Amino acid sequence: MSAFLSILLLLATSAGPNLAVPGQAAVVRPLVEPAARCSASPRLVVAITAFTPPRQGASTLVISVRTRDGRTTRLGEVGIYPHQPFTASLADARRFGFAMPRRMLGEDPSVTVAVEADGDAAGARAVVGEARVTPAPQERCQARRR
Repeated sequence: MSAFLSILLLLATSAGPNLAVPGQAAVVRPLVEPAARCSASPRLVVAITAFTPPRQGASTLVISVRTRDGRTTRLGEVGIYPHQPFTASLADARRFGFAMPRRMLGEDPSVTVAVEADGDAAGARAVVGEARVTPAPQERCQARRR
């Protein structure tokens, strides 16, 4: 068995909070950079470190933010291209950025990544390496020191 298939098998059998499969979203606590707290337009950056497309059809990753009181805001969806399996270190992960409502930073948010597929979703999965909230690009914001 190839090393790549061994890794995919390990991912499939060790469903943890960072593994998204159809019907079960990954739930990750984002790391909030201090400068993001004073940003006028914070951004959520989600790093995907592994992906397996469904056996048939195409899939998308749906990114949402959920506050501790259960309110969910859908930030967007992305497709992995090319639509083929990959694994990567966190440094080489595929990253996707989304505008995040600033009000959500004070509400202890969690990030959900769901795999949706058109047609048969069997075999689809994604691993979230991290979620990070950063200040908007080119925004110079100094976090207040206490």
